Amino acid sequence: MGESTTRHSMLFPPGYSDFALRSSDGLICYLSRHTLKYMSDMFRDMFSLPVPQGKEAQSTQLKLTESGQILELFLKHIDPKQQNLRIDPPTIVALLEAA
Repeated sequence: MGESTTRHSMLFPPGYSDFALRSSDGLICYLSRHTLKYMSDMFRDMFSLPVPQGKEAQSTQLKLTESGQILELFLKHIDPKQQNLRIDPPTIVALLEAA
């Protein structure tokens, strides 16, 4: 199966921060490495690994299995800049699984 069409998040667009996360359906969100490391032991461990020579840390993109909707919901809950957070019954299970 081919690559899905990529698109950038309106909530977490390019330039919003320094690290790209790509959802299973091609949504790319940017959030700071610092925030991800602070909120997640998994990211803290991942970012402590050495970067292979010839690769720039800024160009890294992590592909996830979550949908764009769930990725944005998750990032809204860990990003201190976001306000008016709600948890909706139709997405609560997927959001908790992502967390």
